[in-house]
Amino acid sequence: MADRDSAGPQVLVLGWLTDVSGAITAALGRSQIAVKHAHPPVTHKTFRQRWRTTESAAPPLSAAEIDSIESVIAIFDGHTVRARFGGRQNCASRRRLRVSANEACDSTTAAALTVGARRVLLICDARRLPGRRRAHAASWTRDLAHRIGYECSVNGLPDNASYAVIESDAEVTEIADVVVGWHDSDGPGWPLRPAPEGTVTSASSAPRPHRPS
Repeated sequence: MADRDSAGPQVLVLGWLTDVSGAITAALGRSQIAVKHAHPPVTHKTFRQRWRTTESAAPPLSAAEIDSIESVIAIFDGHTVRARFGGRQNCASRRRLRVSANEACDSTTAAALTVGARRVLLICDARRLPGRRRAHAASWTRDLAHRIGYECSVNGLPDNASYAVIESDAEVTEIADVVVGWHDSDGPGWPLRPAPEGTVTSASSAPRPHRPS
């Protein structure tokens, strides 16, 4: 674990600055855990507008930041989630979801591999979705966590991906507090246990010879 007194960030957050990322940054800051913010994990806006990103899937980081970062958090903010899951569901929307999943998998995995992340967390802000759409968003996030965990494992990192789905305003603070313990966990490859009421879930990936208990 990085020295808390060092100047380098220990957590990389991929996502827009929202109440969710703000709550997480504040909770980590109270524990003297520095955060680095980078572009969102999905590189396309709604209505075919582009994010301003670098050509590489991985965020631009200095050598010192690469050395100090231990955890990667990808946040799918409420606006993006509503755009992806709140509208009419048809062949075109399903195709866009596949494209979004591929982009998020590539960029989040690239970030994790760049810093040698010990753990990866996906957070889906589904507060403004109705029940059935929320379940769809949760399933999409879970499947994406499986993919990222697998990609990390075949590239030499632990199968370390977890996910959380925010369903109410109260859960923003709850998940932010849970993230601190998640980051501080020392178990290699299985650093997180599900929080009470299933707030954060550890995602298993491809079959492995054994899974830490």
